[in-house]
Amino acid sequence: MPERKVKREFKPVPDVRPDDPGADPFQIALAREQRAREAMVAIEETRILGERLAHCYQTEGVNHLVKCEALARAYYRRITRSGLKGPVELSDIE
Repeated sequence: MPERKVKREFKPVPDVRPDDPGADPFQIALAREQRAREAMVAIEETRILGERLAHCYQTEGVNHLVKCEALARAYYRRITRSGLKGPVELSDIE
């Protein structure tokens, strides 16, 4: 199945805090949607990078440590950055 390429441009929305008493509810909704879109794109990019890394491991065999090092480092940076958070954070538990 060929990859679908969709190119849509969205206007950047200024970051609005929902707890701000003078914030416009419409702007809050737009900012929330923009953050959700950016998070989904980042997750998909990370997933694709992981698939490329797995493919590299499989095709390179015993040389995967040398040949796939750049991909492994890029994937590690992506999954350890603090921008993407899971469903439960430690700060939520404490």
